[in-house]
Amino acid sequence: MLFNIFIKYMMGDIIDITKLNIGEIYANTIQTIIDIINDIVFLTNDTYYNNDYKKLYNNIFNIIFKNDRIFYVGIIFIILSFVIYFIDGVSI
Repeated sequence: MLFNIFIKYMMGDIIDITKLNIGEIYANTIQTIIDIINDIVFLTNDTYYNNDYKKLYNNIFNIIFKNDRIFYVGIIFIILSFVIYFIDGVSI
């Protein structure tokens, strides 16, 4: 799998995150959130009548961790962890 990612990077399919500025990272993170929500909505509409939840969970995992979204999903998880940490700290 690592070799495939290296080949995609060498071919230019994967963005070099060291060359992105804060504005581009912000815009791409927001767009990634929108894309993930749209993909999950379309997926749940398709699998609502099938009742195949194992396939649904597998497809949600694949939607969240697509190659071009991994970095931005990491940023989203870090922001969510800070929010949960501060909410937990305030509730004590």
